[in-house]
Amino acid sequence: MKRYYKEGVLFAVSDFFKQNKTQLLASLAVFMCGFILAIVFVSGFDDAEKIVSKWKTVLWFAVTLAVCFAMIISSVFSGYLFVLIIFAYAYLGYRAGYAAEFLTVVVGLKGILNFIIVYLPCFAVTILLTNLFISSNISYLTSSPNSKRIPNCPAGYKTIFTRIFVIFAINFIFIVIWINLFAALIDVIFVGRA
Repeated sequence: MKRYYKEGVLFAVSDFFKQNKTQLLASLAVFMCGFILAIVFVSGFDDAEKIVSKWKTVLWFAVTLAVCFAMIISSVFSGYLFVLIIFAYAYLGYRAGYAAEFLTVVVGLKGILNFIIVYLPCFAVTILLTNLFISSNISYLTSSPNSKRIPNCPAGYKTIFTRIFVIFAINFIFIVIWINLFAALIDVIFVGRA
């Protein structure tokens, strides 16, 4: 029985990546554009100091997730706001680039390792979960003829808000567990000012 369950999960995961390959690549491309913009244009960390705080880091990610998910959920209300999904991935990339730049300038090699071990997996999971949400709700999010979007339809909005809350909660719980796991092993460095 376990074997069939394991194969079913592997099939579902591989099917998700096959069906959404273009969407994943596009979101990664927009993410990388935001990342590069942050690396190029963000500076001024000369007077910043190293702060070791796992809870400030969790709060930093909570704000990042809230803004990202708010942009994605706002795209539900109009077909013209669908472009906010692109801005959400660019914002995630910008925050990742900001974190990478801050950790590199302020901390150095230990900061780069901190970014790779702590921050990057959190951003990767966020990209995967938002793509999961978008692919499972694409009929609600687009203005195509096959769209299930009905003006002022409480049932459709309830479905979308429930799904995005669940995915946001899963994402936030992963981040809390991931940061706490590594806080026991290494110093989790907060990417902000005191």
